[in-house]
Order: sequence, then structure tokens, then C-alpha cells
Amino acid sequence: MRYLPILIAVLFFTSCSKGQIKEEVGLTNKLVYNKKNSNYTVHLSNSYQAEIFINGFPIHPVLPWVGATVLDLGIEKVGTQKLKIILDLNAVTLENFAPKPEDQILSINLKKGFDDDNAITFRLLYSDLKDGDFKKGYYVKEIEFEAKPAYHFFKEEAYVDLRKQPDLLDSLYARYQSILYAVNDKNAKAFVKKIEVAEYQSAQLRNMEKEWVFKERERFFKNKLNLPPIDSCKLVFTDNGKMATLGLKYDISTGKKNAMINFPALSGIWEKGSVPKFIDYYHYFFFAKQKDKNELQLLRWRTFTYDMDM
Repeated sequence: MRYLPILIAVLFFTSCSKGQIKEEVGLTNKLVYNKKNSNYTVHLSNSYQAEIFINGFPIHPVLPWVGATVLDLGIEKVGTQKLKIILDLNAVTLENFAPKPEDQILSINLKKGFDDDNAITFRLLYSDLKDGDFKKGYYVKEIEFEAKPAYHFFKEEAYVDLRKQPDLLDSLYARYQSILYAVNDKNAKAFVKKIEVAEYQSAQLRNMEKEWVFKERERFFKNKLNLPPIDSCKLVFTDNGKMATLGLKYDISTGKKNAMINFPALSGIWEKGSVPKFIDYYHYFFFAKQKDKNELQLLRWRTFTYDMDM
């Protein structure tokens, strides 16, 4: 019994030294939630695997999908934006997929708030696909539109072009690993310190309340993360080359390499405790490097889940 106080002290110190995920503040006190601020959203549906970008920033998970996505994370500047859609015509993950010519295989409706008059809409029927598209194995569509986000943190001129950086793959992989280790070790203090800038900027761009941020962070922290070997990964850049992340070289559903589609390199499973019990997550971390600093900075993070009730 004389060792019991020592054991309690050790457990207390360990808990405090690593922190509790709900108690770590990070930069959330800087968040400003505005009920009147309208978010950019896209309502979409795709029958083929697809990847959708705003200015090279992935805004959509790769698998077939029906739903809405908040887009502010991909809109970091004022003015002309580029929406890019890539359909992978080689990969069909829907059972008994046999579309008719008149079937709609892709639909996109992009707008700010409830501004239906200025919405960007795009529809693709199966009959719109050409033989050449199927021979190539993919279909690409680019659409330009104008946007004026309420917040924009990224000052492009202050950052270097990462496409010219030596050993970038090794550097990004090491940063991914450091986040993975903090999560797997359940070190809340280290984890929040690593992601706090990206968490704050991403949350502000999405006009999130602090409670929503904590809930999203907690879900991520509960993940059992998986990062494939470095030779399975490739560099993925935004259009301006100023931000970079890791993607997989291969299709996660078939194992085949696909030069057009960038599957997130980091995935995780969260045990929800209800139906569905286990939920798949896919994570993007986008890093940048200021011209007057030596280290890469994590400025954006993006988490996708295929649990439809979240």
C-alpha cells in the first residue's frame, strides 16, 4: 500500500505532462464566429471516383459521394478561382454499375450561402463521355469563378515555391510522422502545438464555433492513424506551388497506380461506439515555407469522413 501514492503521482504527472485534448486551447481563442457570414459550399454527386480542387486544394474525397462540402478552405484569395474536376473512369466502386446514356454521373452546385442566382452549376451525363475519355481513363473539367471570402490568411508573395525545394518529400513525410506519433502516444499538448495554426486558420475560413473545433480535433485525436511507407507517397502541390501535401501513388481500392488521382496518404479509423461503429478518415496536411524562415509551417488541414451522420 505504501507504493500507492507514488503510483498515483506517476499517473497524475503522466496525464498532466501529455495534457487532455479537450483542455488544450491552442489558438481557438482567436476565432471569431459570425452568424451572418455565408460560407462557400458545393453540393455534389459523382458515380465514378473523383477528385475536386479549388486552386489545387483538394475539397472532395475520392470515392463516389453525395453531399455538401464547405469550401472556404480552398478559397484563400480574393478574385478568380479555378475549380478542377477529375473523374477516374477506370475505377468503379459502385456495385452493378451500368449507367444509361441519359444517366447523370456528376453534378456540381457551387454557391455562397443561399445565393442561387450566382451559383455555378455543372452536370455531366454518361452520354457526354467520349471514347477518348475512356481510352485515357479519366475525364477532366476546369471552371473559373469569382469569389470574395470573408477571411484570407495566406499572403502568397511571402512564401517560397516548394516545387524548387530539395528533399521536400523527406521533410513532409517526417512532419506527417511527428503528428502521427503525437496522436498514437496520446500526447495532447504536442499534438495541439503541431496543428494549432492550421486548426485556427482552417476553422476561421469555415466560420466555425470553438465547440465545433474541439469536437473535430477530438475525433481526429481518437484515430488509429496509418501512414504508408515513404516510397508509396508522392508530393501534391497547390496550383501556385506555395503549399504541398502528401498523396498516394496508387488507388486505395484497387492498388493500381493512377497519375491523375491523389489519394490522401494519411488515413485513420475512429471507433465511434455506435452504428456504424468504425469510421474511415482521410487526412490532408498542407505545409508552406515563409521566405524568411527555415522550417515548413502547417497552415491547413483537411479531414474527410465517410460517416454520413457527422
